[in-house]
Amino acid sequence: MASVVDSFDSSVPGIHPTEMEIVDTFTRLIFGDREAMSPLERQVVDALRCVEVDVACDDLAAMSVYLRALGVQEMISLVSRVRQHFLSQVQTLSPAGIHQPAQF
Repeated sequence: MASVVDSFDSSVPGIHPTEMEIVDTFTRLIFGDREAMSPLERQVVDALRCVEVDVACDDLAAMSVYLRALGVQEMISLVSRVRQHFLSQVQTLSPAGIHQPAQF
């Protein structure tokens, strides 16, 4: 049975990782479990590179060091920024994200 993680596709409007999936990806990076990352995890890493200039050009090992150095509040903020990145992309791609003027 395929999980949500396995079937994630960023081209499908309205589908984006949960905060827990982002945290799980960060946890894998922190503990050095970088082998065979799922498509969702790779997209979370790409989003992390977009929202945090300090890791934009880093490899996964350097990202791991960066994430380990964060405090709790910094990590919470980073998870929120990554999630917002996905949400803003969904709004950009989705017809529902384009607001049409009301017609009477």
